[in-house]
Amino acid sequence: MKLVKSLLAAAAVTLMVGVGAVSAQTTAPATAPATKPAAAAPAAPAATAKKADPAPVAATKAAKVKKAKSAESIACSAEADAKKLKGKDRKKFRSACMKKAKAAKAPKKAA
Repeated sequence: MKLVKSLLAAAAVTLMVGVGAVSAQTTAPATAPATKPAAAAPAAPAATAKKADPAPVAATKAAKVKKAKSAESIACSAEADAKKLKGKDRKKFRSACMKKAKAAKAPKKAA
């Protein structure tokens, strides 16, 4: 009986070690950048590339630089804040507000 317990314990340990080694060898899926760089050079085939090229990462970080908000955008946001709008209601309000502001700013054509 003692021999059976020893064999079962050895088999369990071997199974755990084997499963751990197999699962450790799986690779994580490669993640693609969210946006493509504006002027990217043709990439090398994936089979020959060993490391990811750092150039696309730098290009996407440069693309994420925040733009200065226009006066209309700031004014519309302030109005939405004053009305305590949140979520979809805020988005709809700001959209309509920006359209009105741009229409008022654009020169009117004579008919």
